[in-house]
Amino acid sequence: MSGILMSLFAFVCLRVIFQRAISWTEAFYLIVIPINLVVMARADRRVDRLVTSELRGGQGSRRPEGDESYVLYLRPFTVDGSLAAADDVGGRNFLTTLADYFGYRHPGELTSTWESRLIGLLQRFGQVFAVGRPGESLPLPGARRFYLRPGEPWHDDVSELISGARLVVIVASIAPDSMGADGTLWEYTESIRLLSPSRVLLVAVGERAGYERFRADAARYYRTRAEELSETGEELPPPPALPAWPAPRRPARMRTGVFPMRGVIRFADGWAPEFVHFDTSAERGLTPHARWRRTAARQVKSFIEEFEKDLPGTVFSGIEARWHWQSKVLVTTFMALAVVFLLKLWDGRSIAERLTVLAALALVALPALARLTRLIHDGTSSFPKVRMPDEEPDSVSAETPGSGGARYIVLESTLRWPGRFGIGLQKVRSYSDENGRPVLPPTRSPLWPMTTRKTLLLPPQAEPIGLGRNVLCYQVVRYVQTERDAKLRSGSFLVRAIFSLIIAIGAFVGAIIMFSNVPGIDFSLLFPLLLLLASGRFLLSCGRDCRRLGAITLTPRIPQDITREPNALYLHPRPAATDPTTPWESGLLRDLIAAAGGKFLLRGTAMNSDLSPSRAARLPLLGDDWRSTLSTALPHFRFVIVPACGLGVEARWQVTEAARLLPPSRLLIVLRSGDEAAAEYVRLRQSIQQAFDERAAEISEFDRAGSCLARLPVVPLAAAAPDGWHAALQGVIYFTDDGTPQVLRFDLVDTDDGEDGRKPQILRIRETLRPIFADPAPSADGSPRTASNPA
Repeated sequence: MSGILMSLFAFVCLRVIFQRAISWTEAFYLIVIPINLVVMARADRRVDRLVTSELRGGQGSRRPEGDESYVLYLRPFTVDGSLAAADDVGGRNFLTTLADYFGYRHPGELTSTWESRLIGLLQRFGQVFAVGRPGESLPLPGARRFYLRPGEPWHDDVSELISGARLVVIVASIAPDSMGADGTLWEYTESIRLLSPSRVLLVAVGERAGYERFRADAARYYRTRAEELSETGEELPPPPALPAWPAPRRPARMRTGVFPMRGVIRFADGWAPEFVHFDTSAERGLTPHARWRRTAARQVKSFIEEFEKDLPGTVFSGIEARWHWQSKVLVTTFMALAVVFLLKLWDGRSIAERLTVLAALALVALPALARLTRLIHDGTSSFPKVRMPDEEPDSVSAETPGSGGARYIVLESTLRWPGRFGIGLQKVRSYSDENGRPVLPPTRSPLWPMTTRKTLLLPPQAEPIGLGRNVLCYQVVRYVQTERDAKLRSGSFLVRAIFSLIIAIGAFVGAIIMFSNVPGIDFSLLFPLLLLLASGRFLLSCGRDCRRLGAITLTPRIPQDITREPNALYLHPRPAATDPTTPWESGLLRDLIAAAGGKFLLRGTAMNSDLSPSRAARLPLLGDDWRSTLSTALPHFRFVIVPACGLGVEARWQVTEAARLLPPSRLLIVLRSGDEAAAEYVRLRQSIQQAFDERAAEISEFDRAGSCLARLPVVPLAAAAPDGWHAALQGVIYFTDDGTPQVLRFDLVDTDDGEDGRKPQILRIRETLRPIFADPAPSADGSPRTASNPA
């Protein structure tokens, strides 16, 4: 019925826009239809609650399992009735309720019960379970209910559940008659007895009087329980002095009939309580719901993120929900037919009328699609999992998706209507590793497209889910995910981006030309529209390849982006410096890149994220764990190049680490030309001596004596660079397999007068270094391998 009224409302609005006039009947519809929609919202919510309870009842009850992997929700049973309500639909919430029909609010924010919204906040800490009320016919929406054995003592069972919970949440509210309060007070004292302070949380909901009764009764009951336990020789901690209910900043803004969560009480070391007040009156908003949304974004979210850090383990969801491709095709087809209908309808209309219609449809259709998509994706948060610190994920888990082929065991479920062979509505996948442990779904970033191969492990099966003719089909498959362009070099992305840009520009120009030749609005517009879509597609591909090129060169993944092509690492003498214009960064890197001739990608170490891009690619060493990052990356580099100059503190550690991890033939020391070259080389030898002294505890005397860096020649070059030398490179020092240093000085190239001498000099340097760059292992006699001196 609500769908019919919404369609009628949209039809009347379009009719008024096209006719540019409004009759009394149309005005009556425009006023009455929104009122009827809001009135119907109350009945819709009752039906939703009843359907949810029936589905929960059909699923049965399951007691929580696992140690510190769930959240236990405890409360007086008298609170269930008040938290089963939902926000009012009229009054101050009239516009909010009306906006909910058109997708401008998340469905769970208004239609869900207050307990469901509370549990939605607590699910950040894990799956929430609650003891079901004895004798209830159907479980209420919210926490997952499980039931204890009726007529038997329940204290031992609840005590066991409390000790195994990751977090215990207790509703700190007692009804005026105090019926059933003793059970909640016992659970409160038992939580203090068994758990650490960071694993107990009190929730203040409802009115102040209920909390004050809990506060007074808790102190009284705690003293009584402490006396009982002292007789058995067990001592309780000192009773926590629960704080008073804080006053709101603007009491006149407080309203009833809205989500009644007022705050939480958390405990520090020594059971020192703190009331964290969620004050909706302190936030701005036209409606109570708008003020709560700002409170949740500014106050609740920050508290949850901070509180989560003190709990054991980490929470994640191993479930991925998506629209089925058949549903996407149906929605796309419907939207295309709507566009065709409008093209036929608005012949002769003005541009203002056409834009008005398009804007009205966009305001209704796009938020509705976003709402449905968010509803699908938020369904995955209903099944959180907890991974403890001692449960290290496998190498193919969610931490490294796609690295070398990640393997997943996937339970793949598809919701179809009507029947098993009907239209696919939704697809849900639950991921686990090959040992059966849940893991995060693989990353599907457009920056790193993946190729997925699957093998069927369990034949498809189907079962009805209980509503209409919907059928859930499921199967178990093994997914192997690899990066699609893992073997492409960085230059290949640049070439592909250029071709995509050329095609995008050509398609765009062709579409403009065809638009200018179309006589009117008819189906001939289809071809330029297709060209525009193609242009956008190739433009997106160009942008993606450019971003991937930037990621590979500036923020590489280790070791995936280093092993995709030969890499050489240039150890910057001052990696933490902010000025990249020094001679060791500008001229030397330029000549090294030119001398390499594209045989490898040259990367420079950078420990400053603000460092402006230079000619070389980067190996960022950021954070406190930069040493482990460098140690992991070094074995994957073909060469490590060290400049012959004084080294900073970080560079000294990097040089000794390279000498420790790599064979001597993969180290290369470059000698710069200039008047200061000899003095700089002396500083290099002093820096290496200092680096060995700084790492004396890590590098033994034997390793130090046998290191190739300890055998550097005293004077590598007999004289300075000759006159007319135009290159920044003057020579290199390379090492044989046994660590013997060899000095290679470049010859001067004679050039004609007026000719730029740098280019022929670089070509001569490239030719001289070619045997070294071709194979990092020199021949046995110490000379580079050449055609006349084969290995």
